[in-house]
Amino acid sequence: MKNPRLLVVDDDKNLCYLLKEELGNENLDVDAVYDGRYAINKIKGKYYDLILLDLEMEEISGEKVLQFVNDNYPNLQVIVLTGRTDIRTAIECIKLGAYDFISKPYEFEHLLVIIRRALEHKNLVEKNEILTAKINSTIPNKII
Repeated sequence: MKNPRLLVVDDDKNLCYLLKEELGNENLDVDAVYDGRYAINKIKGKYYDLILLDLEMEEISGEKVLQFVNDNYPNLQVIVLTGRTDIRTAIECIKLGAYDFISKPYEFEHLLVIIRRALEHKNLVEKNEILTAKINSTIPNKII
């Protein structure tokens, strides 16, 4: 079984490096980018199971990346990991499709639990879609 693929998107290069190392030690395949524009290009070109996304970036904000993911890759799980702590921002991110919202600073063990849950959620959603498609293909279109 392949390792889950994660993309870390944060303008803090030190945090990206640290997360890449720590998550790599947890058998996760991790890439990191430092701007929303690069994140969108990576997402278009490579399959990911989950994104850890900061909101504050220079060229394209995290909110725009989140909207892009929600519009184009609805099964891709996004965990917002940001320094913003206001509840309004958290609610907006959840409305845009984020799986969870975690404020910095964070505890790595807590982040790891949220990542595992998000990956389980993604797996369940995909299995549900497959089963629904199978059921729909075997049931006649008209009920008599």
